[in-house]
Formats: sequence, structure tokens, C-alpha cells
Amino acid sequence: MPPEKAPEFKKPLEDKEVIEKETMTLTCELNKPNMPVQWFKDGKEVKPDKKRITVSMDQYLHQLVIADVTVEDAAKYTCKYGDVSTECTIKVEGRFYKKEHFPKNSYADFSLLCPNGLAVY
Repeated sequence: MPPEKAPEFKKPLEDKEVIEKETMTLTCELNKPNMPVQWFKDGKEVKPDKKRITVSMDQYLHQLVIADVTVEDAAKYTCKYGDVSTECTIKVEGRFYKKEHFPKNSYADFSLLCPNGLAVY
């Protein structure tokens, strides 16, 4: 009987850019079925809340789904099983900016690119 393969991620997580308010799905695959993994955001364990954050496992496939993404969801995400892990960096592109997102007595440095090609600074 051949020696048992050590667990490894045969499909790692991939870096993504997500737009605010959309749903983000992180997917990875282990080489062994039905192995429970842990998800981390910037080193802190991510716990499903059954509303916005869900975790699923289907044989080899593992997913972390975050609905209604906010800029606070931008981070380094890690999926870990035992001593093996895979990680990715998630960037969140803001869709809407409200005055309260900026500190008092500050100004936002931004530019807008209009569909006609004109830029507003």
C-alpha cells in the first residue's frame, strides 16, 4: 500500500478586487476530501454568522462567501488545514462615499473619470 499523501492545497486562493456592496467568494481545494478547514482574516479566525458570512465544504472544495462587502472586508485571507495553508489579498473598491467616511477637517483627494473621457480633479 502506497504511503498516504500529505494534505496540500491543489487549488490555492487567488488575490481579488471586489466592488463594495457585492458578494465575494473565496474558493480553494484540498487534495483530501471532507477535511475541516479554518478561515482567517488578517490572522483572526473568521466565524460564519449565517447572514453575511458563510463557509461551505463540498468534498475537496472549500468556500468562504461574504455578502454585501464593505471596505472593512479588504484584508489578507487565509484558509488553513493543519500545517498547510493558502492565502490571498482582497482589495475592495468603494462604490459610494459618504461625508462621514472622512475625518473632520480633512479633504478627500480624488479624481473622477467621466464616460466621455473628461477627468475631474
